[in-house]
Amino acid sequence: MLKPSTPALSPRTVLQRVLRVGLPQVVIVIAAFLYLASTYGTGHDKERQWFFLFRTVVLVMAGTLLSLWAIFFTGWNKKYTILVIGSLIALGWVLFRVEFDGDLKPSLHGRNWWLRQFDMSHEDDVKAHRLQQAATLAKREIDLTARPGDFPGYRGLDRTGMLPAQGLADDWEKNSPRELWKQPIYGGYSAFAVVNGFLFTLEQRDDREAVVCYDAANGNELWVHTWPGRFEESMGGVGPRSTPTVVDGDVYALGSNGHLVCLEGSTGKQKWSVETLEGNRNLQWAMSGSPLVYGDYVVVNPGTQAQQAVGQALVAYDRKTGKKRAAGGKTQAGYASPMLAELAGETHLLVFDGGGLAGYDPLTLEERWRHQWRTQGSDGINVAQPLVVESVREPTPLLGMVAGAAALQPLVERRGQVFIASAYGRGGAMLQVDKEGDGWSVAELWSTGRSTMRCKFASPVLRDDAIYGLDDGNLQCISANDGSVLWTDKRKPREGDGFGHGQLLLVDDLIVVLTQYGEIALVQARPDRFVELGRRKILEGDKTWNNPALAEGVLYIRNHLQMAAVDVRK
Repeated sequence: MLKPSTPALSPRTVLQRVLRVGLPQVVIVIAAFLYLASTYGTGHDKERQWFFLFRTVVLVMAGTLLSLWAIFFTGWNKKYTILVIGSLIALGWVLFRVEFDGDLKPSLHGRNWWLRQFDMSHEDDVKAHRLQQAATLAKREIDLTARPGDFPGYRGLDRTGMLPAQGLADDWEKNSPRELWKQPIYGGYSAFAVVNGFLFTLEQRDDREAVVCYDAANGNELWVHTWPGRFEESMGGVGPRSTPTVVDGDVYALGSNGHLVCLEGSTGKQKWSVETLEGNRNLQWAMSGSPLVYGDYVVVNPGTQAQQAVGQALVAYDRKTGKKRAAGGKTQAGYASPMLAELAGETHLLVFDGGGLAGYDPLTLEERWRHQWRTQGSDGINVAQPLVVESVREPTPLLGMVAGAAALQPLVERRGQVFIASAYGRGGAMLQVDKEGDGWSVAELWSTGRSTMRCKFASPVLRDDAIYGLDDGNLQCISANDGSVLWTDKRKPREGDGFGHGQLLLVDDLIVVLTQYGEIALVQARPDRFVELGRRKILEGDKTWNNPALAEGVLYIRNHLQMAAVDVRK
């Protein structure tokens, strides 16, 4: 007796069975291969961010394909499968937020509203510490009489990050850094301004931005001035980006959304405020340029992100009244801060904006010259401060913080050269600025190419004829004469090994590094080889992007979690 033949399966049925059984294995194998290849493969002379971004895309695509497989090819009830997957995604979004570090490496963090249900909120820990501090520490009277060793604003007196000798210990085995105090702090990427033993910084306090004054001796909060405002995005996180500037007892601070204030330094009382982004749009990563004060001006660089803001890219306000005194420029803002520099015998107001480096007349804010410099894939991510190459070997601070027209007079002879550097597919270049009759010219003398001196967040420093900077997180030294690489610390950036996207200060012949991982490190500023003299872990967290401040041999550092004072003298 013949058995009935089994009906042949249709091609569609065969394909469905193959997809039901084989699709998840194929997706997982391919995703694992691409992830491992991007982790251990060649080509890592390119910026690390592209590898981490690629891995994130691989994981998202794999998750998407597996979700589609679960809905259409498993035979499960589509309605309930979609409901479960959608609920998991929604629950994750409600409970967690994704943050990225300087290399676009993602990490999950709980949202405050539910962390507070379990007493796990960092903000609540800061608040409790402040209450305990107020009950135990006496507030002293604030005297902002300037001292020679002060650090009154972003990267010091002249924004170069280059300081004279301060008796720093150069052997940390014999003279270990001494932690004077450490405490929690609210979020933000502002640094400290230090005047006569008092600290000033910007913080994010829930839905308000705050300028805060601390006692440098013990970290005691002396006053706080706040206004409504909050900036948050997944790449950088929460909080203000700029650093206050302290001049003649007044504090000038710019919030992430463009709110500019002048405060009485001894009390925190507001003298005036203006909205610098009125009729304009904010940047993708917020206003980051610190206010520059000279003569009767306080200058900020809001840029022109909207058509109606053309001619207002750079604005000078009267430092006493807040009234607008001058304006100029028509280019989108960058993330560097305006600074004064002497080039070809005259003072220029340098602005490294979204379109490149420009020199402005410090009084009229009229643009004198411009060198186009755009980053790969996106305009405007110019962050590092321009580096003026002097003919004089020792750093000579500008008197741009001093009131009066004398601050605009040439102070030293310079070669008229400026070094600029960016990440995102750029590298560095040396520019020559010259005066030609009644006008100005700028020419590129040399460039490093796209794999050298890629300064993403940190500004480079100069000693003699060598430039030191963080090349995509690796400390590097290049020649100031031709841009050739003298050495590179090629250790993998991680805690205890390498530096990551930290910040630099040059103190005589020593480089003080605040690493991305909350460590302080000491490196010799020597062009022949890399020598690290010491390293200490101080702050928690792995996203320390804030600039350090150094006053009279004491290092004042912070990130979005903690602040500390460390004595690094002999």
